[in-house]
Amino acid sequence: MIIEVGTVVGGHRVLRVLASTLLFSRYQLESGWWLIHFKQPPGNSPPDPATWLSLVQRLCRVQHPNLATFVEAFQHDREAFVVMEDPRSSGLRDHCRRVKPDAHHLLHWASQLAEVGSHLQDLGFPVGPALVQWEHLGLRDGQLVVTDPGLTELLWQGQQAMDAATSLHGFGDFLRELSGAELPANLEWIALRCQSTSANGYGDFGELAQAFHQALSLVVDVPETSRSLAKKGLPVLHDFQVPWLARAGGLPWHRLGLLIAVLALMYGGLYAWWTHPLPPRNFSAAVVASGRRLLVVDLKSGVVKRQLELNSPALHTLLAGDRLWVACQGTRRLLSFHSRTLQPGPAPMMDADPSQMVASPDGAWIYLLYPQHARVLLVKLPNNPTAYLDVMPGTHCISPLSDRLLVVTRGDLRLYSLRQRLCLRNQSVSGIVQLTVDQDGACWVAREGRVEQWNDQLHLQQTFDLPAPSQEMMALETGLVSAVPGGLAVLRGARIRNIRLEGSEPHAMRPDPLSRDRVWLLQGETLVCVDLVQERVVQRWPMPNISQTLSILP
Repeated sequence: MIIEVGTVVGGHRVLRVLASTLLFSRYQLESGWWLIHFKQPPGNSPPDPATWLSLVQRLCRVQHPNLATFVEAFQHDREAFVVMEDPRSSGLRDHCRRVKPDAHHLLHWASQLAEVGSHLQDLGFPVGPALVQWEHLGLRDGQLVVTDPGLTELLWQGQQAMDAATSLHGFGDFLRELSGAELPANLEWIALRCQSTSANGYGDFGELAQAFHQALSLVVDVPETSRSLAKKGLPVLHDFQVPWLARAGGLPWHRLGLLIAVLALMYGGLYAWWTHPLPPRNFSAAVVASGRRLLVVDLKSGVVKRQLELNSPALHTLLAGDRLWVACQGTRRLLSFHSRTLQPGPAPMMDADPSQMVASPDGAWIYLLYPQHARVLLVKLPNNPTAYLDVMPGTHCISPLSDRLLVVTRGDLRLYSLRQRLCLRNQSVSGIVQLTVDQDGACWVAREGRVEQWNDQLHLQQTFDLPAPSQEMMALETGLVSAVPGGLAVLRGARIRNIRLEGSEPHAMRPDPLSRDRVWLLQGETLVCVDLVQERVVQRWPMPNISQTLSILP
């Protein structure tokens, strides 16, 4: 049955019919979104959609650049509906028939599809063979997009039809059909492992995505090159053809000279960019996030000296080794910039949006906490191999030691070995809100209006009362600094000094690279420097529209 134009379904008014099959109908709504109506196939008994609705509603909270955005799922007259954004994509199969893709693009698209499968599995959404079906795959701005992860199969066949092993086997067939001929050696090996039934096969899409990540590190990232050209105002060959060339239906000979000039300009611009990098930074700087930009601020003058463009807003920034690392919202790569030249560097894979990002004391490791998955991602610098440490559910805070990691759960303080990947010690400690480690390896814990010092064996040493609950802590050579409502509390020896700060609550404290007695912090949209000895503010730079992340570059 086709829904008539103008009908309101679930609060959405139908504008026109886009497509109709035996299994579903697709409509465009007045809002510009799509409405998908799932029909009952002939001979099938009506399912109980409660589990299906629960899974699809979980899918509606997923934001991934290679997955169509689903808005809501609901029942109307005992039939299932999904509202999704218009993916604005063209069919991948049609594109591959028009233009034979090269090995770089095959690898990039297959990697993006594997990342989608891995992301869905991490969220508990069942992944089935429908994920690798051609009709569910498209291209948007040269990037692969999954328009349907198998909602129809999930509704009418249930979760038993969503078999990851079958999906992985189908992935190998998809790779061979995508290439249209023999696969390159690196893709052929991945395809064979996808279809292997022995222990040499991939266990899930996470392992498959990691294999593609390793393969991608050995080739040129074509989409990244295109984005770099676009930022510099140079023409980009989207979908392997120039727009005016596609409209003309072929190559007009009198425009051949123009095409050659465009290509020369592209490669000339790339050569100039790679051989003439930005001059090294010769000033101490604060890096703050403002929307999709990182602002590099001179600490002496408060002037924004440089701006780094990002694809999405920054959640965390971290200085580790000689690089500034940036975790951005909704991405699967950890960006890096050289701390002196600010040139972009390696971008290892990561899970979605970490809640915390810290570095080891020697700057050789980065740790990213994912409380929703109860695990910590370990990134080894500088080659960036990754591993996982499984932690307890409810973990909300971590702090590194030399080769161990302190972890705070709902009611425990745990010490993990990073070499053995297991818990060495466990103390029952409730109400912990903050955790930090000083240069001597002592652990400082903020809880219930006081701070406690524990040694590296998790034995309580000392307790000090705070004037207010600590919101953030940092251990310096001159003492322990706690951000509390209304200012800072500084613990030196057995004495606590209070420094009152006017304005918003302080957060994102970082040590001053030029003075061990000063700290930088954020108060709302203001960058502030506080002298802990003089107990006063010595610098205050207004920074409109900045977020709550801060890093200091020496």
